[in-house]
Amino acid sequence: MKKVVVHQYGGPEVLKIEDYPIPAPKKDEVLIHNQYISVDYTDIYWRTGQLDAPKPPLTPGKAGAGIITKLGEGVTNFKIGDRVAYIQTPGAYSEYFTALAKFVVKLPDQISFKEAASMMMKGLTAEALIKKVYPVDSDKTIFIHAMAGGVGSFLTAWGHSLGATIIGTVGTAEKEESARRLGADLVINRHTQDLVKETNSFTHNYGVDVVYDGIGQATVYDSLKILKILGLYVNFGQVSGPVKDFALGSLAERTQYVTFANINTFVDDLGLMQEMSYELFNFYIESGFKKHQTIVDFPFDEVIKAQQLLESSKSVGSIVLKV
Repeated sequence: MKKVVVHQYGGPEVLKIEDYPIPAPKKDEVLIHNQYISVDYTDIYWRTGQLDAPKPPLTPGKAGAGIITKLGEGVTNFKIGDRVAYIQTPGAYSEYFTALAKFVVKLPDQISFKEAASMMMKGLTAEALIKKVYPVDSDKTIFIHAMAGGVGSFLTAWGHSLGATIIGTVGTAEKEESARRLGADLVINRHTQDLVKETNSFTHNYGVDVVYDGIGQATVYDSLKILKILGLYVNFGQVSGPVKDFALGSLAERTQYVTFANINTFVDDLGLMQEMSYELFNFYIESGFKKHQTIVDFPFDEVIKAQQLLESSKSVGSIVLKV
């Protein structure tokens, strides 16, 4: 079988496709024949040695969808041939790989492998943010950085479906149109407009209830300037770099709150993982988000191009690898 291996941290060129034997599932594991694999920023963090990256050699990837071909000892809730999706299963950039069964869910017939791979990391992150970290309803005004991206698309559409007022940023005219189609009330081009001025004008200087930010260092302090009294700033990524030397005193003027949301907190709980997955699937099927979602797929052997597109910040929606 083919799998991607990183022998040293670095740019996209360190992603090497190599031949390996098909592994056998251990106790509580299943063997999955991948059909589509999600390309996420966590994969780039691993390739470059950030966050929780293991030491090389390593295989990136934590989410995707495929078919179960073997069951390990103790696995009773799946059978060979089941269509499944998974998350938080390191080593997903591979034709076949083993995953702990507790991170695997069965797919509804209405959701394709491609759709499932595109939504597991991004959609479950959005579900955690908008349902668990800060529950959103029709009384809330929320701000989303990169609202036309992978997680941002889900947050925008989901927030709109809940009746919230949606404000956020994009980087291109194409992404402006995409964000509006998803239900955004105010779309700010971060390259040509002042997000603080535009947001505070729109909210009459009241501010927003919550900011969802996967950008990091470049956006944290502007985010606080648009956050209301007792508002919550939620960081869930560091595309522009990690937030360093954060000054707690910057929260004093409006007594604001700050947190870093990690999807591991939620999917490590088997019951919660299943509950969140089926809520995500139902949202995807019933809300109409499906017809607005953009999924860009690359052949497995073009993994370098896939990660380059993600890093370029030019992509709209989700990126997946077709095995």
